[in-house]
Amino acid sequence: MNFVRAFELYERRWGIEVIFKECRGYLGLGKCQSRSYNAQIAETTLCFMMYQMLSLAKRFSEYETLGALFRSERDRLQVLTLWSRTLEEVRHLLEVLSREAGVDLLTCLSTVAARQMADFLLLK
Repeated sequence: MNFVRAFELYERRWGIEVIFKECRGYLGLGKCQSRSYNAQIAETTLCFMMYQMLSLAKRFSEYETLGALFRSERDRLQVLTLWSRTLEEVRHLLEVLSREAGVDLLTCLSTVAARQMADFLLLK
């Protein structure tokens, strides 16, 4: 492997390491106390989804091209756009997963949530 290729691979790996460090430090990745494998997968997935949403929100908030007159409207619109786009992507992902798996994922998620609540209540 030549130096340039090794540097490219290291550069990709460094980005991944930064994401994991920030998720562990700020979002509590790896602190799920459930013994359920599904709960741990769900916690990790939610943590990475939250990281993506926060990264996107930060990117929008630091992008200053409009004048002071329009800042408040722009911020309100960006938040609505961010949430609507995020929810649309989650809905699309659930539809694709439901179709591929041949199950209703909303029902499955409700069942998992109910089990997690029961597990949580048993720990108290």
